[in-house]
Amino acid sequence: MKLRVLALDYDGTIAKDGVLSADVKSAIAAARARRVVVIIVTGRILSELRSVAGDLNFVDAVVAENGAVLAFPDTRPRILRQLPPQITYRPSDRARRRCRPDCRAWPARPVDG
Repeated sequence: MKLRVLALDYDGTIAKDGVLSADVKSAIAAARARRVVVIIVTGRILSELRSVAGDLNFVDAVVAENGAVLAFPDTRPRILRQLPPQITYRPSDRARRRCRPDCRAWPARPVDG
């Protein structure tokens, strides 16, 4: 399986006390050189992240403020102003067949959408 996207939590995962080590930045650069999209995910406010991480051009994108802001290093941040459309889970036919007759986990017929 080929890795296409790598989403990394910032605080406590790739950063220690808010600071990225040179080794982490080097590993991120190596992943991007292999055409893996690297995204930082954080609960921090974007401006706060920039103040501790510096220039964010070492990643492809940032999901900040607990998912409310999507920022690309070379463009303006996008702020989520409304909830995304509801996503409906459609179980496979195989999953439906495995469900007991009294199971209420799956709808009786496929959900439109």
